[in-house]
Amino acid sequence: MSDMFTKDLRRRVSNLAVFCLFISGTVSQTCTKVSSCACTTDSGFKIDLTPLGNTDTTPRFQDIPDSKGKTDVYSWNPCQEFTEGTCVNEAACKVTPSGMITQYLGIGTQDSATFLYDDKGRLTIQYTTGNATTAVNIICSEDDTGSVTAYGLDQEGGQKEYHFELKTAYACPPKHPTAVSIGTYLCIGCGVFLIVYIVGGVLFQSFVRKETGKLRIPNLNFWTAMPALIRDGVMFVLTRGKKKVAYDRI
Repeated sequence: MSDMFTKDLRRRVSNLAVFCLFISGTVSQTCTKVSSCACTTDSGFKIDLTPLGNTDTTPRFQDIPDSKGKTDVYSWNPCQEFTEGTCVNEAACKVTPSGMITQYLGIGTQDSATFLYDDKGRLTIQYTTGNATTAVNIICSEDDTGSVTAYGLDQEGGQKEYHFELKTAYACPPKHPTAVSIGTYLCIGCGVFLIVYIVGGVLFQSFVRKETGKLRIPNLNFWTAMPALIRDGVMFVLTRGKKKVAYDRI
């Protein structure tokens, strides 16, 4: 009975250890919206682009050329709405010169602004209007008050996606953060748990079970098999669970 209890306990501890090893990498970053141009990160740092925004209904960044060489130019203003041509009360506008006529298209409103992190971990302000979405990647640049690169239309079809990049010192965290992020707490907690688990396990194996050598390592078989299990898991994901079929030569 005691052996069954011990095995069950070891299994539960092992599962918890594996959970701690990987949990810190699965915690998603968030930046809680304060206004259309400000948000607060998990660490308590407030990113505020208010100093960059014009307040006279004109765009701070006006007629930015398309970096891909297209004739379109773009305008964007953090925080406050602006008007340019037929773009009225917009956060972002696409301007297309066409002979004697210039076309204006609103591609985002201030009230639709949301803050999120993209798949590369970059903070992004996302605006929407109609069938258009505009994403502004915010990059920390301590020597740059504010400069914008327009990458233009990234996806055509139903929902059009436009991409900008803002480099600014207003996105840089303080030199000495005043708060610790949730991920840091998780890493510290998992580290402490693993130390207690390993030290306690070695002591238990040594003095209670009278094991010697490498057998003093708790759950030795589990940790020995771990590299192979990780390899199999990675291969399963890469192959999407498909089994390789071998054919003999005819």
